[in-house]
Amino acid sequence: MAALRGGLVPIAYGLSMATGLVTAAAAASGTLPEEAVSLAITAGSALFAWRSSRSPFWALVAGGVLGLLFLR
Repeated sequence: MAALRGGLVPIAYGLSMATGLVTAAAAASGTLPEEAVSLAITAGSALFAWRSSRSPFWALVAGGVLGLLFLR
C-alpha cells in the first residue's frame, strides 16, 4: 500500500500543476480589467494552496464567488 501511495503522489502533483496552468491560461484571455481580476484570483488561489494546510477546494469556492462578484 505504501508503494501505491508513493507512486500516486507525483501523479497528483502533476495533475494539480496542469490544472493551475490551464486555469492561468484561461484567466489570461479576455479584456484587460477581466484579465487583472482573473489573474489575481488565480494567483491568490495558487498562494493559498501552496501555503495553507487547508483543502484547495476552499480556494476554488472563494475564486468562484469572487468571479461571480467581479466578473459579471
